[in-house]
Amino acid sequence: LEITKHCVQLELNRRKINQLLLNQRRGSLTQSSNHRPLQRDLAATKRTKTCPTGWTKFSCTCYFVSTKSGSWDEGRKDCITRGADLVVINDKEEQDFISSFANEAAWIGLIDNETEGSWKWVDGTSMTLSFWRDNQPDNWNGDEDCGQYINKQWNDHPCAASLKWICEKLPPWTCCCCPGDGQ
Repeated sequence: LEITKHCVQLELNRRKINQLLLNQRRGSLTQSSNHRPLQRDLAATKRTKTCPTGWTKFSCTCYFVSTKSGSWDEGRKDCITRGADLVVINDKEEQDFISSFANEAAWIGLIDNETEGSWKWVDGTSMTLSFWRDNQPDNWNGDEDCGQYINKQWNDHPCAASLKWICEKLPPWTCCCCPGDGQ
C-alpha cells in the first residue's frame, strides 16, 4: 500500500512538472537547440529507465546536485529547465539516500512564503514529516522562508542566500515497477 501511494504521488508530481514545462514552452520558450539536450535526456530515460548522465537514481527517481550556487528561485528555475524540480522528500528512506550524497548545504523544495509556519513542498503538498535541526524552523529575523538541507537535517534559510540545490526528476514512465528494480 505504501509503495502504491508513493508511486501515485510520483506520477502526480511528474504530471505537474510536465504541465509547468508545457506552460513555460507556450509562454516564452521555442523549440531551439537549447532544448535538444533535455529532449535527448528525456528520450533516453524513457527508453532505458535510467537517469541522465550526472544524475543519481534511487527507486523510481533521479537526483541531481548542482555544482553552482544561487538563490532558492534560481535553483528551482534550473531544476525546471532540466525537466525536474527541487527535491520533495517523502520518507525517511529518501532522506537517508539524500544524506548519502549531499555533502554541502543545498536548497530543497520546501517553502513557507505564503503563510509563515505553513511549510509546503514545490508540488503543492503540505509537509507531513520533517527532519528539522533542533529549534528549527525559527524564521530568524523574519526572513527565513526557504528550506535548506544541511548536515543530514533541514533548516529554514533566507531565500536570497546563495546555495547549491538538489533537483528531483520523476520518471517519464508509469511507476509501480520500481521497487526492487536495482535502484
